[in-house]
Amino acid sequence: ILSQELTKVAVQAGDEAKLPCKITIGASLESYYIYWQKPIPGNSDMVVISFKNGKEFESEKDKSYKNRSKIDNQNLTLSISSVTINDSGTYKCIAILQNHREGEASIDLSVITPFSKPIILDNLSSERCDSTNLTLRCLSHGGSSRPEMFGFINKKAVNWTSTVTSNKTLFNITGTLHLNMTENMLVECLVRFSDFHVSTNYSLSKFPPFYVKAILFYCIT
Repeated sequence: ILSQELTKVAVQAGDEAKLPCKITIGASLESYYIYWQKPIPGNSDMVVISFKNGKEFESEKDKSYKNRSKIDNQNLTLSISSVTINDSGTYKCIAILQNHREGEASIDLSVITPFSKPIILDNLSSERCDSTNLTLRCLSHGGSSRPEMFGFINKKAVNWTSTVTSNKTLFNITGTLHLNMTENMLVECLVRFSDFHVSTNYSLSKFPPFYVKAILFYCIT
């Protein structure tokens, strides 16, 4: 059975990728040869899994997948540990029975470099006492897919004014948020990229004698 649907899987770099094989096996698995391969334009396909007579053959794998890839002999799912950007691409699951190709399915793997945990900075100083009007900045960097920034104050959505820059392969994002402190605030900055996100919280207290922050200070008048 040839699966026409291209399944897409996205994981973060360093995680384990699980690629499903959408092939229906009609006989005992031990009767099949099962291969997971990664096509390389202009070269032979890389062997990721070689499974014959109910056993994996580690020696037949490409060296970059040795001790990193394994197959679930119940559903043929391929697992690749500690994935890197180089693991991105299309993979084929192939089932062969008595020298006849019985099924093939393709899966597209995207490996995403995650963004750093956001950092929130403010414009407060021990010399400023007009601290009801604040400007916060949120910074996150190093991701491989274009990000978006979202915000919440006391769990209510707010808009960070954000700017995205890139150095050809990786993206950085910086956001600005202007506040009028009328109450205690829990500020959240969330950066979303592909199907993932990272976030951080920042607490501010309205009332003297100090703001509750990472570093506490007294406002002396």
